[in-house]
Amino acid sequence: EINALHPFREGNGRTQRIFLNELAKNAGYKLDLNLISKHKMIHACVEASQLKPGRLEALIKDNLKNFRQNLDLEQNKGMSL
Repeated sequence: EINALHPFREGNGRTQRIFLNELAKNAGYKLDLNLISKHKMIHACVEASQLKPGRLEALIKDNLKNFRQNLDLEQNKGMSL
């Protein structure tokens, strides 16, 4: 729905990235959408706007990292030094 609010054909990518990053962060995850090519993201957003969210969901899931798990790994590395 965020994508539909923007008057341009390619959508509202900047707002989507900020919103999704904050949403993930608040849920304890890290999301790096910069790892997704612009072409893949645009294609997924177009499909999602046509009520076919599967590709966008997959891109997001593939790039979600559990923040707590990463934090624990970093802390354990520091303790072993």
